Amino acid sequence: MQSQRTEIPFGLKLTFILVMLEGLFLGLTSMLVPQLVASFSGLPGKDLPVYQQVGASAVGYAILVFLCARAKTWAEVRIPVIAVLFVEITTTAGSFYYVVLQGVATPYLILILVLSACFAVAFGYYLYKSAKA
Repeated sequence: MQSQRTEIPFGLKLTFILVMLEGLFLGLTSMLVPQLVASFSGLPGKDLPVYQQVGASAVGYAILVFLCARAKTWAEVRIPVIAVLFVEITTTAGSFYYVVLQGVATPYLILILVLSACFAVAFGYYLYKSAKA
């Protein structure tokens, strides 16, 4: 197991910042203009309060990764990295379901699929690397 005092790699900090920007963008748009998000995603949009609640969760998620980006040691981010990895994996699975299995291949959902898959790989890599050290 990696030493708890090990500094956080620059690549992981950069990943946190990119995920924060993604979370803020997706969260704020879902909260403020849910009808627009529904039309971009190709989904019915009959449940706009749910879009807003999910948007609020995404903003909370962005705050979590912002705080992780400010951390100095692995001990401060080990558990949040596991949680963020789980979120990215489930987001990838959900967007894969709509884009590939349901055929709702809008640019918005494809973007979410690609970003969440890339971030899941990145967080998985850093978690694996830390466990191996």
